[in-house]
Amino acid sequence: MPKAGITHGPQIAPPDYAKIKKEAADEVLEQLGPIVRPDMRIAEAAEVVRQADAELALYVDERNEATASLWFYEQRQSLAKTIGATLTEYREILSECLLGDPLAELPTFETNEELVAFAEKRGVRHIPDAAEKVLEPARVVAAARARRKAAVRFLPKYKMTYGPQIAPPDYAKIQKDAEDGVLKRLGPVARPDLPADQAVEVVGRSDSSLALHLRQPGGRPDMLVAEAAEVVRQADAEIALYVDERNDATASLWFYEQRMSLAKTIGVTPTAYREILSKSLLGDARKHLPTFETNEELVAFAEKRGVRHIPDAAEKVLEPARVVAAARARRKAAVQFMQEAVLALSEKPYDWDPEKIADHAGVQRKLVYKQREAARKRHGL
Repeated sequence: MPKAGITHGPQIAPPDYAKIKKEAADEVLEQLGPIVRPDMRIAEAAEVVRQADAELALYVDERNEATASLWFYEQRQSLAKTIGATLTEYREILSECLLGDPLAELPTFETNEELVAFAEKRGVRHIPDAAEKVLEPARVVAAARARRKAAVRFLPKYKMTYGPQIAPPDYAKIQKDAEDGVLKRLGPVARPDLPADQAVEVVGRSDSSLALHLRQPGGRPDMLVAEAAEVVRQADAEIALYVDERNDATASLWFYEQRMSLAKTIGVTPTAYREILSKSLLGDARKHLPTFETNEELVAFAEKRGVRHIPDAAEKVLEPARVVAAARARRKAAVQFMQEAVLALSEKPYDWDPEKIADHAGVQRKLVYKQREAARKRHGL
């Protein structure tokens, strides 16, 4: 969360979520444990899951809206702890409420007034008594998730059969090659006074001390920041062009073919993979995927929800996955170069202000503040 210039309201003391979750899970165990007949226990567990899903559908949005109001209009501290969410889930709640996309990056703000004004402009709902309204749905959500998790363990997995894994390309190599490409492109820009190969070697060895290196004679942080920003823009354009193609093919491979290890196939984390499926099936990356006992049930639900079936998805998924992996690696590498260049330009002998840097690089001034802060943090400044 942005800190520069922001003052925070007091924390709302959270309930004992560990106790709430334990009691909810114990309740399910007491309910299902004594049932001897497997078919009856499975049916009862499925009912617990359905009830938990209904509670989540009823209370998650209420919790999230109150949470967003508490941050955007009151700047309350430690809201993730208040609602019993992880920091990742908390950021996704804010991004969804502010930007309509839980995976979008939150902008930075310099003052409380700027934060409030932006939230109003984006239509974030202001709930005056959100502090009184946030805890009850948060308790219900925590308990429902715990009950659901406990009940799912009683559901059979053996009824689902899986298609063969699609062998992934070497994503580590793809990412390394992409990072090396950025170094070869930006090294000579950072040190145009040196032969290209030597510049790449010098800059590549600089790592986190690059900002200091750029202030030496021959360094050109002004050229580097503009070129790095262009690499980021190009990577963002590639990601925007290919990520939906990758995700659509991935969703088709799971919902219609039940292919194994798809996260590895497309080179993403299990969390990112679940978000892809949730977005494709439910329209919201944060929602819990329902459970299915058979392949037929899974396919039928996907058809009902309008998930696109791509018959040749196995042939179509790898190329966009490669492109996205490479573009994200290039972006990550270029962002660090940009951060170092911003830091160098902010200090002597340049002393450029953020507005001048932003105009020169063709980016928003807020991004310059963010990049400078990241570089300073990396240097322990």
